[in-house]
Amino acid sequence: MSESVRLGTQLGWTEFVRTYREIRSDTAKVVLLVGALSFSLLPLSLFSYVFLQARDEISIAIPLTPELRGGAVGFLWLFIAFISASRIAQNEHTPDHIDLLRSTVPDRAIVVGILLAETLRTGAYVAPILGLITIVLAYGFASPLLLVTIPLTVVLLFLSTIAIGAVCGFTAALLVTRVRVIAQYKTILSFVIAIVFFGGIMLNNVTTLFSWAVFGQLPIAWLLDLALLGTPVIVVPSYAVIGTAVSIGLLLGGVLLTTRLATRLWSDVPVDHSKPKSDRSEPHTVASSPDGALHTARQPVPLWTDSIAADRIGTVSLLRIRRNPSLVWFLIFPLFMFSVFLGNIAVTTGIEAALQPLPIIIAIAVPWFLCAATSLNPFGDLGAVRPALLTSGIGGSTYLQGLSLPSRTIGVPVVVIGVVGSGLIAGHPLLTIAAIGGIGLVLILVGNAIAAGVGTVFPRLSATSIAGDREVVPPSMIATVVYTIPIVLCASIAAVTALSSTTVQQGVALLIGTVIPALLEILAIETASIVAAPAPLFEAAGATITTLSPTSVWVGGYILPLVLLVVCGLIGRRIAIDRIDTAVIE
Repeated sequence: MSESVRLGTQLGWTEFVRTYREIRSDTAKVVLLVGALSFSLLPLSLFSYVFLQARDEISIAIPLTPELRGGAVGFLWLFIAFISASRIAQNEHTPDHIDLLRSTVPDRAIVVGILLAETLRTGAYVAPILGLITIVLAYGFASPLLLVTIPLTVVLLFLSTIAIGAVCGFTAALLVTRVRVIAQYKTILSFVIAIVFFGGIMLNNVTTLFSWAVFGQLPIAWLLDLALLGTPVIVVPSYAVIGTAVSIGLLLGGVLLTTRLATRLWSDVPVDHSKPKSDRSEPHTVASSPDGALHTARQPVPLWTDSIAADRIGTVSLLRIRRNPSLVWFLIFPLFMFSVFLGNIAVTTGIEAALQPLPIIIAIAVPWFLCAATSLNPFGDLGAVRPALLTSGIGGSTYLQGLSLPSRTIGVPVVVIGVVGSGLIAGHPLLTIAAIGGIGLVLILVGNAIAAGVGTVFPRLSATSIAGDREVVPPSMIATVVYTIPIVLCASIAAVTALSSTTVQQGVALLIGTVIPALLEILAIETASIVAAPAPLFEAAGATITTLSPTSVWVGGYILPLVLLVVCGLIGRRIAIDRIDTAVIE
């Protein structure tokens, strides 16, 4: 056991260092992470300052209730366990070169390495926030004990959560190798599970089906009592002991169960998706058999094209998405944020108000999702067949045509039905519904080209890793952000103009005619008066905008953003074709 822990620790630390070096070598990713961290630390720092200034005037000698334990720890534990299980089930369950690895170290060491690598990666992201909270609370309450209890609580929380998530993730991965239906439709099933989980959260926010006290009854939620030992908050020491014991038990039990599941998973032969057992002995070619995997992948989705090569590429893209949830999982969280946004609107203003932006969200989110899933990482999605495609003579134009077939075939009816249906329910005029639907159709037409252009400029290729042997590689973070910015920005401006052109006109006039001149005046006070020289020009421009006719507002606020999207699509298409046609295999 001790030898497995030692070897697993070495494996996990090596994987963590590899991840760190990969991030450090990617300047764009570093900038994004620093920006996200700064965005999180800024409000937390302001709150900490207010807390330290008012700590003597605030009485927090209150007992911990099940609601507090459930909301702060219990639900958080379940949420992290769900995310961990999803990651491991999708692409973190089978290390690279598993046969060679198993011949040198025991399975338990590999499992420990996977869990430790996940814990260290997660801990690295939350370490600055955790450090700030710990120092502020320890100083504010004059309790050095918090320097130990808070980090210990977080470590126990993450270790136990990731261990249980690994049990669920390896169970799901094992089912994929045993059950044909799950293997063929695991993307759809994982998407349904995510909708149920996140939808349940949103539904509870809207209707309050159950109280947070339900999660507070979980012994793992009693870790909050451990974290707050030494503070004026009234805690139950026995709960702290029980919570600690339960978390350690979950960790040890999770490692043992995961080891058993991993051994069975790594020893199994994956299920054959393309033919029943009775037919496996017969000669089979996908190209000639109507029952082959490619034919099965496209049902019930027809792909309308005269090009055989494009048809095959589009069908393979559908097959890849259906059987690899990691291609779409990174896109689910933004959609979840949209759901939370609508849920908060429904809670504060009512269901009717929440339905108002729903057509816009459908018109933007559906094309964004489909195009990103199929085209945002063309080189990485090819995997082992990349050399075959690049040397086959299939041009970049044909390849892009094939990638765009699934999103256009699925996206057009979904956008039309979704926008029209939600628009009628929300009570929007027919002209507004048609304008919003037009935005969605434009996005479907140009989204793949934009995604492919960005994806070929910022590709993400596979790397040897203990974390997982991935059949496909999700897009890089920088590619996702660069792809999202023009689509969301231009489409949102056009959609808001279609919904209320007056609002856009007033908002732009306020920004240009009032906000920018005010900022220039402030900068002039701090620097030199010459900085404020352009202020009158901005004020005049703002006044001019307020006098524009509705037709001019529509041209500038609706048509111009769509034209910019088309231009971005043409540029992205040209970039993608050139990079695919001139790609070199190193």
